[in-house]
This record gives sequence, C-alpha cells and structure tokens, in this order.
Amino acid sequence: MKIENLCVKYDKNIVIENFSLNLTLGEKIIIYGPNGTGKTTLLKCILVIDMMKFNTNDLVRSTIKKSRSTLLICLLACALMLPLQVFFSDLIPTPVGEANYLYANIAIYTLSIVIPFGIASLIFKSVGDYNAIKLYKRPFPKKPLLYIGGTIGVGYAINLIINTIFPHFVEYFGEGSEFVPTTAYGIFLFYVAQALLPAVLEEWAFRGIILKNLLPFGKSGAIVISSVLFGIMHVDPPRVIFATGIGLLLAICYEYTGSLWIPMLIHFINNAFSVSIATFVDMSDTTTISGGALVASLFIYSMIFVAIMAIIYYSKNGLSPKVITFINNDEVGYKLTIKQFFRSTLLNVGFVPLVIVYIYFLLRSINL
Repeated sequence: MKIENLCVKYDKNIVIENFSLNLTLGEKIIIYGPNGTGKTTLLKCILVIDMMKFNTNDLVRSTIKKSRSTLLICLLACALMLPLQVFFSDLIPTPVGEANYLYANIAIYTLSIVIPFGIASLIFKSVGDYNAIKLYKRPFPKKPLLYIGGTIGVGYAINLIINTIFPHFVEYFGEGSEFVPTTAYGIFLFYVAQALLPAVLEEWAFRGIILKNLLPFGKSGAIVISSVLFGIMHVDPPRVIFATGIGLLLAICYEYTGSLWIPMLIHFINNAFSVSIATFVDMSDTTTISGGALVASLFIYSMIFVAIMAIIYYSKNGLSPKVITFINNDEVGYKLTIKQFFRSTLLNVGFVPLVIVYIYFLLRSINL
C-alpha cells in the first residue's frame, strides 16, 4: 500500500496534512497518538482509498474528461483575446489627441480581455462541477518583499540569458508601438494603460480564472499550463519566454496565498519599470550611457542579485507554513500529472484555433 500527500479537512480545520505511507506486503505498523489527532479519520480514508481501487479507471477517465472540458473553455478564451483586440481596433476610429488615443487603447484592451474571460468565468460559475473546490486564503510568503523582488529578478535574468545566447533574436521581431506621451496627464494614462490595467486584468484572467479552475485537476500541471498560456499571449518569442518564466512564479504565489494581490503587485512593478524606461530613458543612442540608462541597468542587475538571494533563502526555508488549499469534506479525486495535462491540452479541439491565432499574430510581429 502506498499513500502520498494525503490531506483531510473538515470545514476550515485541518485534520491530516501531507501524510505519506509506503507499506510492503506483510509489513505491520502501529498508529498511535492523543485523542482527536486523526487516527480514526486516517483509517477511514485508507478504507475509502482501498474501495476506490475497484473504480480507479472510471475515476481517471472522468477526471480527464472534466479537465478537457475546462481546458477547452480556457483555450477558446485565450484564442479570442488577440483577435478581439484587432476587431475593436478596427471598429474604434483613430482618435485625435494624446489623451483620446490612450482612452481608446484602454477601452480596446479592456474589452478584449473582459469579454472572453468574463464569458469563461460565467460558464465556470454556472457549472457546479468546475468550482466544487474552493480556494482558501493562506499566509503570504515569508519575506514577501524578497519574493516580489526575486520574481522580478528572475524575469530579468531570463531576458539577460536570451540576449546573451541569442544576441540578434529580438531584432527579428517588432518592438511594438513607439508612442511616448509628452504631457503629465498623458504619462499618467500611459501608466494606467501599460502597467496598471495589464497587471489587474491579466492576473484576473490567467491566475484568477484559468489557474483557479485548473488547480482541482492537479497543482503542477495547472501552474505550468496556465503559465504557458500566459506566455503565448505575448506573441513574440522573447516575450513569450519571459512571460512564461515570471508567470510560473506568479502562479505559485497565487496557489500558495489564494490571493491575487501579490501577483498583481509584482506584475505592476515589472510593467511600470518598462513604462518608465520607454518614457524617460533614451535608449536609441548606443554611443553614450545616459544617467537614466545607468540607473535602469543598476536596477536590473540589483533585481537579479535579489533573485539569487531569494532562490537560496526559499530553497532552505520554504515559501510559507503549508496549509491545505483544495480539500472538500468528502471528496476524493484523481490528480493529473503534468504529462496528462499537456496531452489533454495538445489533443484538445480548442488548441487548434489557439495555434492558428498565435501563428497569425507571430507573423504580423516579424519585421519582414
């Protein structure tokens, strides 16, 4: 008999947490402890697990079927996001004036995310099976400022590695809009459009909807798949790699805390730094180093150093005291492996339109 990471929770009271057992044939053990520590509950769970052996295949098939339905909704929401941006861009006439231009961008971006992921959220809420497991809030990670700085630093380290190994890689892809505001109000709206709004809406969509509804089928697979989808939505390969890497850490943070606030804050700081560079630092002159470019470089390498310190610290001490996240009173479920998650994604009918959309927008971004 083999049991791994058994967790039992009654309401909000944790009875058994991460219990593992590996018994060989004929081996005997004694279970002892004070009253109320979960001995009887453990025996009941072992009996339930033993009974489940007769129905394991049906349970696996049922879980995979539900996961594919959930993935279909997530994939279609992602596939609609970019085309909706183009649709609303063509629908809304090009406005005159700096503020009106930014208002239009804010509206286009908001609609392109809120519509597909709002529909996905309504579908998940209307079908009881999808949200049968509630996400309970847990303590923030130990030394949250270290985690925030470390996450941002990991992203910068990924970018540095890409630029070092493939120095001309970014040149094949468009750099995006060269719009830079000139007025104080325009700069404020620029931060809202490029830093604040993406941090709030993208975390709500990819962590609060996609990750939350995939987690019941397996933590590791849900974190990886949701992060890959988050990366794909950034289209350009360098940005895809960067967004996927930082998305993994944002997803881990959300799964640990049950809150979107820290992922949103990390996302906002990262975006705000990029907006500040675009607004205040002249990167076109490569012959001299300006004061702004020097400050930006010092910030980037400081964050990479913080990332190294964070990796060392959390490897030794863990993120936070572990608390059960997904347990229902009388639920026993099968969790998919990462391999099963990827198979369910790649063989999903919703994966086809997502690939078509990605290839189309990737070709649009290449400087031909």
